[in-house]
Amino acid sequence: MDIRLFHVFRNTPLGRETLLQSIHFCKTVGTSLLIYIPKHTKFLMYFENDVVQVNLDSSYLAAPQSARRHAQELAEAGGIVPSFLDPKHFTTSTLPDVPIHFDFMCCPRSTSVLQSKSGLGNAGPRVRRIVKAARFAVLMTGEAYRQCQRIAGQ
Repeated sequence: MDIRLFHVFRNTPLGRETLLQSIHFCKTVGTSLLIYIPKHTKFLMYFENDVVQVNLDSSYLAAPQSARRHAQELAEAGGIVPSFLDPKHFTTSTLPDVPIHFDFMCCPRSTSVLQSKSGLGNAGPRVRRIVKAARFAVLMTGEAYRQCQRIAGQ
């Protein structure tokens, strides 16, 4: 069975740093990379006991015409061949349902507020709900890429 890390990509300098962290994690742990390039600022994740609406800030929709190419180039430069998620099901026309069948998810401390506004060590309310409801591990990234020396969990 393929072990996958799910990554929501934003085509910005911060998004580049976050994707580099996901790529390093995938290489270190030996997982494949599933990238979602959002076309809407919200999506739903249906967990066993909770439905989480993830609200993204507008930076996740930056430069959509080059987002896939940038993500693919970064991943391939890091030695990873990514796959891309294109949601097939929608609750409403602008609210895609993102499947939850992966082993890890990369997540910044907050998806709807600039990370500098959510203090170090704090996670936004939606991120906390994902961590609480998910059966997969959540990789919380920093603002800048640094190769990790070890991976710790709860």
